[in-house]
Amino acid sequence: MEQNRDKRKATDAIGVFDYGSGGLTVVQAIAELLPDEKFIFLADEAKVNTKEDENTTRMKKIEDAFQYADFLYNRDVKMIVVACNLMSAFAVEELQRHMDVPVIGLVQPGVLALKEHIDFSAERKIGVFTTEMAASLKLFSRIFEKAFPGIKVYEVGCPALPKVIDDQLAGTDIADKTVQQYADQMPSDVDAVYLACTRFPILKSSFGKIFPNIPIIDPAQNLAKNVCEILRKQNILAKRPEASIFYTTGKKEIFYKVSEQLIKTNAFSVEQLDETVWKK
Repeated sequence: MEQNRDKRKATDAIGVFDYGSGGLTVVQAIAELLPDEKFIFLADEAKVNTKEDENTTRMKKIEDAFQYADFLYNRDVKMIVVACNLMSAFAVEELQRHMDVPVIGLVQPGVLALKEHIDFSAERKIGVFTTEMAASLKLFSRIFEKAFPGIKVYEVGCPALPKVIDDQLAGTDIADKTVQQYADQMPSDVDAVYLACTRFPILKSSFGKIFPNIPIIDPAQNLAKNVCEILRKQNILAKRPEASIFYTTGKKEIFYKVSEQLIKTNAFSVEQLDETVWKK
């Protein structure tokens, strides 16, 4: 990855990548704080992820993250946001060492969000709703137990939730019942719920009904604050809005409809990418 950027400019875009459209919830969280910013978002929807051992998963996530970051970097972004929990866990530190633009992921903002919302002076229970892959690795259990010794983490993979979202059933009884079936797999007295998949905030109303009196933590909210701080300190906040560009390796028409539902603040266009672009 050749890098010889002389200077980042306020008019450069914020680059964001994820495997799917869930990363748009991260784009929207940032856009709510920074509505003048332009985004270049990449969703590699054609990518097929399979469950494998942790070392293999780690290597593949790092490889993918570098391909996506390189794609964005070559489009003159001023920072890169890793809007995928697994790639955030495995690849952010590697990217930070190799890139000459700021790189931020979801893990550290999520840890800080828990710290802000929960008093860890006593034993606490955290319910984590995540993907099957992350749950099989007990990834967030280890991250949070390391950050907050003595806590108990209940990590549940939720394979049925993406279909609920794809079928546009957020806010319905079906969504509530599907979330409930996963909530039943952890204690009812957890002290916070952590949404460790960028798609799950779309179902936040269902989580709120089932866990009405505790924090429902979407790490993208803290990440957005961090993005704002970084750009402000470097004096490269955008001064006027420009239309964002979203790239997908999936079906352009479907992705556009999803983008219309999730992006409420910024104008955007959608471009189709050939899934072999990384091999070029």
